Order: sequence, then C-alpha cells, then structure tokens
Amino acid sequence: MDLLVYSPTIVTDSFVFGSCSYGQIFKFNVHDHSTVLFPFPIKGKDLRPYGDNKGNIWIIIDNRTLLRFDTKQTNYTVHTFSAPIESFNLNKDKEATVFLSNQAFLITIKNDSMNLKPFSNAMAMKGTLKIAASDNQCIWSIGNENQLNCFLNNSKKTITNATIGNALSIVTTVFIDQAGTLWIATDGNGLLKAKVQEQLFNSYNIAAQRAKSKNFIKCLIEGPDHGIYVGTFDQGVIKYSPNLSSYEPVKVFDDDAIIPINSLLFDKEENLWIATDKHIKILLKNGKQLIINEPFCKGLLLWNNTVIARGYKQLQLFESTESDNRKTLHFEQNLRYVYPLNKNELFVSFLFTGAGIYNTHTQKFTKIIRALADVKVNMLHVGANNNYFLASDDGIIQLDAHFNIIETINRKNGLPDHFVYSLLEDKNGRLWGSTNQGIFSYTPANKNIQTFGIKDGLSTLEFNSNAYLIDDNGKFYFGGIKGFNTINANQLKINNQTVPVYLNGIKNNDNPLPLNQHLQLKSNQNDLFVEFALPDLLTKKRNKLAIFLKGLHKEWYYLNYKRSIKFESLPPGKYTLLAKSINSNGMESEAYKLTTFKIDYPFWKNPYYMTGFSILVIAFFSLITLLIVRSRHTAKIAVLQKKNEIENIRKISTAICTMKLVRD
Repeated sequence: MDLLVYSPTIVTDSFVFGSCSYGQIFKFNVHDHSTVLFPFPIKGKDLRPYGDNKGNIWIIIDNRTLLRFDTKQTNYTVHTFSAPIESFNLNKDKEATVFLSNQAFLITIKNDSMNLKPFSNAMAMKGTLKIAASDNQCIWSIGNENQLNCFLNNSKKTITNATIGNALSIVTTVFIDQAGTLWIATDGNGLLKAKVQEQLFNSYNIAAQRAKSKNFIKCLIEGPDHGIYVGTFDQGVIKYSPNLSSYEPVKVFDDDAIIPINSLLFDKEENLWIATDKHIKILLKNGKQLIINEPFCKGLLLWNNTVIARGYKQLQLFESTESDNRKTLHFEQNLRYVYPLNKNELFVSFLFTGAGIYNTHTQKFTKIIRALADVKVNMLHVGANNNYFLASDDGIIQLDAHFNIIETINRKNGLPDHFVYSLLEDKNGRLWGSTNQGIFSYTPANKNIQTFGIKDGLSTLEFNSNAYLIDDNGKFYFGGIKGFNTINANQLKINNQTVPVYLNGIKNNDNPLPLNQHLQLKSNQNDLFVEFALPDLLTKKRNKLAIFLKGLHKEWYYLNYKRSIKFESLPPGKYTLLAKSINSNGMESEAYKLTTFKIDYPFWKNPYYMTGFSILVIAFFSLITLLIVRSRHTAKIAVLQKKNEIENIRKISTAICTMKLVRD
C-alpha cells in the first residue's frame, strides 16, 4: 500500500522516522528498505509533526491534543488541552514548548508522562496569539494585531513590544536557530530576523552599603592594587574589587561627617588623595592620614610627579605631601577643567565658557582659543595626528594641532545629547562618551555613531563629570546617578551584518496607495508620504536609513533613524525610489529598488495635448491669415476693376467727344 508521507521528522544513520497517512508513524530502515508502521492511539485529521534530538516525535492533532512518540521505546504519551493549541516550538536546545492563546508551557518528560511547567508567569499578549517560538531566554510571539513581543523566561518583563505593520502582514512560520536568532518567514516580504538585544554593559549598584544612600557616583580611579576606587556623594570612598565583584568602604571620614567626594588620585608614592569641598585628605601608604586645608577642591591631577589641585580660581601644585611645599597659580575666572599639554603648558577651560593655553612658567595665557568662547569644555582627549577631541556642552568638538575647529558632532549627527561628559578611546579608534541621555561610541574614520541606553544594561541615562575610567585591562567605567557601568569595549565585535529595506506604505493625502513595483499617478497625486521598514526589529535604533529618489535627488539623502519622508509637489515625470540601510558600524547595505512611479502631466500640460493644441492654434491663425490675405486680394481686385471701369468710361467719353468735334 502506498503511503502519503507528511514529514520525515527524525533521521539517524539507520532509520528515518516520520508521520504518514492513515494516522501512523513510519519507521524506515535505510539498509534493507523495510518499513514498520505504528498506529496513533487516537484519530485525527490535522497532523503537525516535530522531531527533537532525544528521539521524540511530537504531533499536534486537531489543535487540542499533543502526542509524543518515543522512537527508542516505540510508545506514545498523550496530553489533551482544554484550550486550543495555537503554536508548538522546539527551542535551540530542542526542548518542547506548547503555546495556548495566552500562556506557554515548557514540557518535561518524567516516568513516561508529560509534565507542564509555565514558561512565563505573565504573558500579556496583545490580541490572540497567532504564532510563537521560544529559546532559553525568552518567548517570542506575534499576535493577530501584528504585535511582536519578547517575554523573558520566568519573568513579567517584556523585552520588546514593537508594532510590525505591513512589513509582516502575513507570517507563515517562525524559527529560532542555534545562535538564538528569530527568523520570521513572510508571504511576500521575504525572510526577516530579530534577536534579543544583548546586554553590553554591566551595571553595579553600591547603594547597599548604606540603607539611605543615593548611589550617586562622582569620580572613579584605579588603584595600584587594581581595585576601582569610587568616590560617592554620600557614602565616602568605596573600593570595588573586579576579580571578586566585592565592595568595601575605605575609612576616610567619621560616619556622621561624610561629605561628597569631588576627586580621587594616587600619587607616585601610591598615596591616595581625596578632594572635597572642605579639605584635601591624604591616606598615606603607611596607613597614616594627612589633611590639607584646601577647601572647594574640585579636581586632582598628576603631572610630572606633581599633584595639581584645582580650586575655583586657582591651581595648587604639590611637589610632595607636605602642605608647605606647593605653588599657587591664580586665575581671574572660575576653572572647569585642566589638562597638561607639555612640560610647561596646560589646557584650561573655564566654568562658564571659554578655554585657553596657560604657561605655568610665565603664569600667563599664551593663547585664548577664540573659537571656544561660547563653549563649556568638560574634557580634552588627544587623538591621532595631533588632533584634539573635546567633550563639551555642544557635543564633540574636533580640533587640529593648532586648536582650530575641524568639526562639531552633536545631536544633529546622532549623539544622544549635546552635553558630553567624557571621551575614552578603545583599541579600534572608537571614542566612547557619557552624556545625560546615555552612552555613545563615535568612530572618527567613518563618522559612525552608536548609542546605548537602558536596554543595553545601563543603570541610568544620566552620568557625571570625573566619573569615567579605563583600567589596566582596557575595561571602561562610567559613573552616574545610579552606580556605575562597565563594558569591555575592546572585545566588541565589528558588526558586518546589514538588514534589508522594505516599503511599508505610500499615502497620498492620507489615502493609501498600492505597494506595486510600478505606480501610475495622476497629476494631483504628487504629495506622497512614504514609510519604510528595516526588519531588524529589536535593534532598529542601531540601523540608519538612506534613500535616493531618482528623478529628484542628486545624491543619497540620509534619513538616519527616521523611517518616513514626505515628498511635496513633485513635478510630473518618472521616478525610481532606492533605499539602503547602514548598520551600527557604518556598513552600508546594497541599494534596494523599492518602487517606480510616474506622475502624469495635467491634461493642459500633456505634451500630446500641447502639440495638438499648438497645431490647432497654428491652423487657426493660418486660416485667419489666409482669409485676411484673400480678403485683401479680393478688395485689391475690386479696386483695380473699378479703376478699369472708370478708365474705360473715361476713354469712351473721350472718344465720343472726339467724334463730336470731328463731326462739327
């Protein structure tokens, strides 16, 4: 008897298992070509088989019953659900998960029975569940309202909640590969992908040291013991040991006298300098403590083995820990930031605006940088080719070796915020900065900007001055108002993957137009609103968009993170719309041809109409001219005829007169 094979589900070196017609499991011997049939214990019409890597064949029968066939034991286990089975999935570890309309269960086998464990405590699906899949991290679901959700396993937290729109109007299947990437097969829009956004940053909260502490980080420094010393607002100094992930307070103040820490520094003798608004305290390596009466110290800097303490309008230069052995430099304005350029010169920025080059030997400014007169400079980073990069209240300012502005990069270019606190450089030449709206990386070579927020693992979006650090292992630290965050920036892989671009919709005056490859538009349909879709749904803020409307644009137009554009009053003619995506590392995709359209001329501007009308006008005026010429010609002939008649009459009269004279 011939069998209709629905699906070969499990393949081994010797056997092929699968489901077939007549409600049976077949076992095919690849060596002798023999077949053994195992009838189902229950009848059903709609059969959907799945095979795991443990020798089980899972079959959904009539959307109510889940049947497991053990190919090793050749027996069945059956479980019937009270609600319809909307979807079934074997995750990347081949664990079985069954989905009902609003709940998911992880299935385990014990003593030949199926045990159901709720996969998530709460899955607030929007709309009836249409299709779903799961891995060890989360449950992906797509509802009837075209809502893509990702729920963390054993958590109420939703990773994403993205409206898919027309890009996924018809979903045929979803699949999770071994890397945990969700692949979404669609009818008409290709193969799309999404993935749980990786937590790039580690977050550390030190508020547990004191019950009412604010967890507000003001400064960071690495110690000789490779511990990270954290200066806080109301907890004093905390030492963090990265290897042990442990914290311990550093005894600086009495418990009732804790004041904010403005800056920390280890000098050449490995003594710890602690700056506050009250004084400078030095914890000597031998365990003793010294206090220097230098109030309102805002920053500490080690330069040529000299400790520089920055006050409001002065710099104190300490050659040693002895308070009497110091040199004072006075300024007319309040200081914001100091950076040593060479043996004698300092780059100095002021609290409100402006910056200049100060010579410590002559105690005079050798240069006031006029271009920075209206800028608050928070720090200076020396880049390659003697270029300087400033973190300022107007973003990143790139200067040449003579401190002339080359370029300003701010929110207009994609930074999360104008106010930049810090700039740190990784081994790949990327600059990393902290702002009041998260962390960013900037690659000067290709101008690419990548932003990071709460979904990337940041504990907060608001960071602070002085609270940034690169340790000896190349790990970056950024301190903010809720602890500090770390990232191994040097270990981040370059993203070479780009995503395709789809046309999500075209409207004319809020009237949707068909998404055809070729559109014929009337002359009054020349105001178009176009929406695009980049299907890397969870990381869409990492992908930029560029378009080129052939027939209008002379070069590529970068929409960046926008996904729509409006064309107004397009002139009649033929157009081709091209688009490409740019990923987080500046890699550009191929140019995708999305559609072509033609806008007709108004009937009075149609070339054929104009030609015909011109011919008619010419014919009309030609006829008029002809009539006029004919009329004039007729009139002229009439005049000549009249003259001839008069002349004839005159001749006749003359002849008569002559005859009379002769007669007489």
